[in-house]
Order: sequence, then structure tokens, then C-alpha cells
Amino acid sequence: MKGQIILLTPELSYTGAPESVLNMADILVKMGYFVTVVSFSEGEKEVEFYGKGIEVIYLEKEELTTRTFPVWIKNYRLCIVNTSMLAAQAAIIQHYIPTLLIIREAKSIIEFQQIFQTRVEDIKKVKEVYCVSEYAQKEIEHQINVECRILYNYVPDRYFKSKRKKSIRVKFAIIGTIEERKGIDVCINAFNMLKTQVDNCELHIVGRTLEWQRLYWEPLMTQIDADDTIFYHGEIQNRDELMQFYEKMDVIIVASRDESCSLVALEAAMMGKVLIVSQNVGAQYLVKHINGFVFQSGNIKQLAKGMKKYVKTQWLNKARGKVSRCLYQKYASQRFYFKQLKMVIGRYIE
Repeated sequence: MKGQIILLTPELSYTGAPESVLNMADILVKMGYFVTVVSFSEGEKEVEFYGKGIEVIYLEKEELTTRTFPVWIKNYRLCIVNTSMLAAQAAIIQHYIPTLLIIREAKSIIEFQQIFQTRVEDIKKVKEVYCVSEYAQKEIEHQINVECRILYNYVPDRYFKSKRKKSIRVKFAIIGTIEERKGIDVCINAFNMLKTQVDNCELHIVGRTLEWQRLYWEPLMTQIDADDTIFYHGEIQNRDELMQFYEKMDVIIVASRDESCSLVALEAAMMGKVLIVSQNVGAQYLVKHINGFVFQSGNIKQLAKGMKKYVKTQWLNKARGKVSRCLYQKYASQRFYFKQLKMVIGRYIE
């Protein structure tokens, strides 16, 4: 065993940040480290950590200022803190052991600080700060004047060959929490515009609703219920079931108004799907003109025009998807992530 590493996360829900923590923990274990995940809030995703033999501990934030905390934390060689929400905790821990803060926000970082009542000043106190894409790096520096290195995300390879019969309809999908930041409304409006020109298409939506976004998603649900070409599947927590869903789709859209990376984009590329992302999505490095396109965030007309292309030339979508998968293997695979994470860890652990 090379040593012990602690991963700090605010919670363990079925959302992007905890999924990234799980992926990182899995790779660190494969590198030979003992990993402990510490969360300040319980969540259903803990079972996936236990399934991989990864220890999960729950703490109260106040425990970081007790007399016994320095003794306990010094058992670890490195602490990796996830999301800017925990910058204050990272600033404390770095006094005892090497500590990295991974910011998983981008353009909305100040908004997140206001929502969760945290402070930008705490981020500036942390010596080692990372983000997950060039887009995020640029926005973080612009929004809060903090420089950070990049540690790209990855998703495990769950690819399997399709056994489904060819469909006359082209199936578009958008996956993620039903909130304004994700641009679900942009996608629905673009799809409605598309249907005035073609009729052999469907839109599928996966994701959980958030109570504090009720005013946003309730009108959308009314639209969805009244349209027999738009399907809402709720939240799919089981990873195998989610991969089955990806496999049935033709084109994955990430229409976010702000997304530091997008694990959905990575998973779409891994599953060999045509990929459409907004210019405010960090995973643009997985999109080339041949396998998808990048549209101006919020531009419904531009998105609809691009979607039309993949309906009119649907016989090419499988070949486009193969390009997506090649880009995944090059920039978002376990092999790629292993190399870059090993390099990052090597800066702090000899």
C-alpha cells in the first residue's frame, strides 16, 4: 500500500460531482492507495463506494476545528477536496497535509457561493486549486481571479454493441437534473421548432426534479405531458439501466447554460453517440465537426438547425458515433485519466 488518501465531498447523491469522486477513488485504489471518502451528508450513492471496497465516513463540518482532528488527518498523505463549496475546509486541512481543491463549477461559481452561503475569499486561501476543463479554467479566472490547473474528468468504459433494430425516428436525448442551468427549456423549444420541418424524431429526457427549481420545471412538465413525441423518464440511478438508455438513443444534447465539464457528454462519447453541446460546456474537446457540433448557448434556432442535420442524414449517425468513441478513448478514458492523475499525485506524494 502506497499510503492513504482522503477524498472530501459535500454529499453522496446521484449527481455529477459524487460520480466524479467515485471514479477518482476507483483509480486511486488501482494505483495502490488506500482511499477514504469523507462526506458531510449521507446519500444513496454510498452503496457504490462500498461495492468497490472504498471506506466512507460521515463528519460534521465543526469536527474539523476540534483538537483531535489534526491528529486524525495526519494519518493521510494527501487530501483532495471536491467542489468550491468546501473551500473553507480545504483551507483548514492544508495546514496539516498537502491538499488539493477541485472546483467543479465554472461561470456560475459566484452564484453557487451565494446559494450555499460560502465565500470566494476561502477559495483564494487554498494554495493548490484545480478545475476540469479549459472552459472552466477561463471562467474561474474571469469570475473570481483564481488561477487553477486542469485535471480532466473520465468515465469508466461501459460500451456494448447495439442489438436494437434500426428505427425510422431519430432519438434525441438530454440527461441531467431538471433545472434552468441545464437548458432543458432550450432543448425542448429547439425540438418543437425542428418538428415544424421534420416529423421522424423524438426527444427523451432523463433527470430528477429539484424542489427549489419547481417554478422552472412545472411548466416544462405540462408541455411534455401534452406532446406524444417528448418522453420524460424520471431519474435513472442504476448505471447499467442508464447505459441501456444511452444505447437506445442516437444523439445526446448537453444544452447547459454553464457546465464545467459534463459527465453526460463523456458518457455519450463513450457509448458512441452523436454529441451536441453548448459553447458553455467544458467537454467541447470531445466534439469535432464530424461527430457533432457546438452551438451558442441559449440559441434555439441554431440548435434546431443542427438537430435537423442529424435527422436528414441519419444513416451517417452510426459512423459519427464511432468518431465520438475514438475521442473518448483518447481524452476521457481510464487510461488517459490514470496517467494525468498519477502525474498530479506525484507533485505532492513522493
